[in-house]
Amino acid sequence: MEELLAYVLLLCEGFDFWEEYQETLDKLFILNPEDEVLLDLEFMSGDIKGSCLYLKAHFNYAEFNADKFGQFLMRKLAVLYKQNKLRHFAAKMYSLWQNLPDNISCEEPFWTLCYADDPLSWEDEKQCRELYEYMLNYYN
Repeated sequence: MEELLAYVLLLCEGFDFWEEYQETLDKLFILNPEDEVLLDLEFMSGDIKGSCLYLKAHFNYAEFNADKFGQFLMRKLAVLYKQNKLRHFAAKMYSLWQNLPDNISCEEPFWTLCYADDPLSWEDEKQCRELYEYMLNYYN
């Protein structure tokens, strides 16, 4: 479920992970056909915003594995970091941070999402990259 949550959060920021999200959802549903949350998400296919809001509201945070989530999210963000211009990537990271589960948003590496774009306001691209690269390599 941690991967599913990561995909939903990235979709909400406008990154194109719909196919990966749908494949992950389908696999989880096949393994857990009695799970009502997964069933509801299957019926919401195509509704990115609705799926995001629903999963965030119904996610079982008591069984949430922050390390598994973080490792997966950082792998996906590393790809996006390489594929996008720095300012485009940075523009979405604060919003991503705001949508993270409350219990991890102030822990590293997630906390870095809150402030890593700040150096861009004084044109310090180097420091911004150092912060993002620290975050992306946190689990390595």
